[in-house]
Amino acid sequence: MGSRSDTTALNDPAHTFCFLVGCKSDWEGKDRDEIGDRALFKKLETIIPDAQCTYLADEQATAGNCQRRLEEMLKRTTSADALVFYYGGHGHWRGFNTEGRRWKHVQVVDTIERYFCGHTVLLLVDCCNAANMIQILKETKHPARRCNYICLASSPPFRESGPTYSMTACLLDALEHGSPKIPRGVAAQTEYVTLSDLIAYMADRHALEKGDLLCSYVSGNVDPATPFLTTTATATTKNGHSITSGGVRASSLFAARPTTSMVQDDAPTFARVPAVPEIGARVYYRHPGGVIHTLQGESMYCYPSWFEARVVENSNDGGCRIRGMDPLDKNNLWEVTVDPSKELLLNDVFMGLFCDVGNDFITANVQLAKQFKYIDFGAFRAGTKVRALWWDGILHPGVVLDYMEVDWEGFLENNAGRDFPAAGPHVPVRWVLERNAWDMVPVSRIIVAESESPCDDNQDPASIARFIKETSDSALARAAEEFTSERQVLIKSIESAGKTIVNARTVFGTSKLKYFWPTDDRDWNDGHAVCIEDVDLFEMARHANYDVSGEYCAMHCPKFWCQ
Repeated sequence: MGSRSDTTALNDPAHTFCFLVGCKSDWEGKDRDEIGDRALFKKLETIIPDAQCTYLADEQATAGNCQRRLEEMLKRTTSADALVFYYGGHGHWRGFNTEGRRWKHVQVVDTIERYFCGHTVLLLVDCCNAANMIQILKETKHPARRCNYICLASSPPFRESGPTYSMTACLLDALEHGSPKIPRGVAAQTEYVTLSDLIAYMADRHALEKGDLLCSYVSGNVDPATPFLTTTATATTKNGHSITSGGVRASSLFAARPTTSMVQDDAPTFARVPAVPEIGARVYYRHPGGVIHTLQGESMYCYPSWFEARVVENSNDGGCRIRGMDPLDKNNLWEVTVDPSKELLLNDVFMGLFCDVGNDFITANVQLAKQFKYIDFGAFRAGTKVRALWWDGILHPGVVLDYMEVDWEGFLENNAGRDFPAAGPHVPVRWVLERNAWDMVPVSRIIVAESESPCDDNQDPASIARFIKETSDSALARAAEEFTSERQVLIKSIESAGKTIVNARTVFGTSKLKYFWPTDDRDWNDGHAVCIEDVDLFEMARHANYDVSGEYCAMHCPKFWCQ
């Protein structure tokens, strides 16, 4: 394989390999040739030598073909090379939805680790669940890893991405002589578009155009001022002709406006947070970049990005204290004081991220409801260390899982919990002592790790068995009294997520309503209210797709063929 250099530059086309995959055959006519994967390939063809640029689209982009062609390319790399990997299309939380079957994230990362001999890898992931690729990068502890990774993802983990080619369009802007909208960030004194500039521009467009949070991950020795693709205004193409590309002189080819000014000017009025937001309100804040000091006493570098935050304090002078959260690690919390009248905060409705829980999750919820079981979204915070009394009569240490991290496909394959005679609220728990093992556990049998046990650890097996039977019988009896249908169980699950079902006819006095999707075209569309009793169970289970709490009503949305 050869040794890898410590160089981090992405500025030498002669030593850059590009691997592009586009799986959007159902998106024909949606600008693929202007701002999509095809346009990106056409632009890169003018910069990267033919032998170093591979593009697989639609029917060519099977998992097997992608894997084979990627291996072939990587085997030709040297220690002086950089790799640009791009995927644009539909994504699953475990991998890319390539033609025929899924190409798993872990397989892509393992392949790069095994065969790439260069110094820097730039991963550009433009799809739903894009940042799940980052999670794999962080979790994969390859003993031979010596190269630098830069991964830019168009959506957070387990989240749907908006319907536009924002990431790909940003890349084209950077390659097409810069862009009038790209501000110069930490490298304001430089004459080219830097990695930090590109991330800032992408983050703003994702937030303002479709309410998405761009996620970025950088490991190794990477300077934020790294030039994007070229170091000077002129580079030599594969044919020996001079061209201009992403490293053009900013002073001559685009206006360098302050980033905050650009954001304030472009933000829709209805997306802005009031001058005095309520304590506890969820807002979205644009961090200018730099070092963040977390509440846990750690320091981390942050590229200019948008973050989810909560208002924790309001002051008399109009400022407010917000607590931000890293979308890639929810335990990384930090605080900052902002003035909403001067600094832009986006509201929860505009940025209410649409989760991509998937059909397996929806089916699992319906199957649980048929057993009078439901997920309690408010019982424990994900990551809480607990002890759970399992059916074997033993208190097992575990950790509460986020419902989006659960292998629902495997859950359905393993009888969907029908083996255990329980009812009522449940939460998914990963067992600490069993690798990759988890179960749905009744809330009544879970205690926080430091709390007292519901039954004495030293009790004899017969007493513990009796306790299990009594709690199970009691839960089943309560469920029989409280629930008469699967619909009532699903409503209970919805309420546990901080949502209330209301009758739109009663609230508005009419069933003829209008609605809009913040992540779509933001136009108001015609719809009409329906009774919750008329809503399909699978549609009810989709409530977890929306992480905004508050009042909800059932509507028929003709434009989207959904309720």
